[in-house]
Amino acid sequence: TGGKRARQSSLLQASPYLCLRAHRLALHLCMGLHRLDDAWDAAMRALELLGHLPCQEVSEFCVSLALLGGALAFQQSQPARAKQLFAAGQEQLARLFGAGGQLQGRCWELWLRTFLPEPLLSAALAAWSSSPAQEAESEGPPGLGSLQEDDGDSS
Repeated sequence: TGGKRARQSSLLQASPYLCLRAHRLALHLCMGLHRLDDAWDAAMRALELLGHLPCQEVSEFCVSLALLGGALAFQQSQPARAKQLFAAGQEQLARLFGAGGQLQGRCWELWLRTFLPEPLLSAALAAWSSSPAQEAESEGPPGLGSLQEDDGDSS
């Protein structure tokens, strides 16, 4: 089985598009299992491979980014993570539709309004419009991928 596993690994390394598809599948599976931290990890790996995403798959990927960002903002109170996903989605929509400037931000807001149900939508819009200072204040709870220093004694 070691040789089979090595062949699979080399196949993923040789085909960035296949690797991208595998991470996008992991993103969907983890979201379905409510493992948002694992879905975040899969999304980050997929974002590293965006240069291999064909235009015909951009809209599907943007829906995934919107849903995961909305879930992170609402269920995990992690607006900075949500905003990072939203920024990547906004860039991809701009690439797809050729939107720029203010239209680019408005396009992403309309995208969120189209694909996110309440209460995810409200949390997503709040995260999208938040300032970096607001994100730092409301980034929590500890765990699930967010590192925080322990201020107290461990005893």
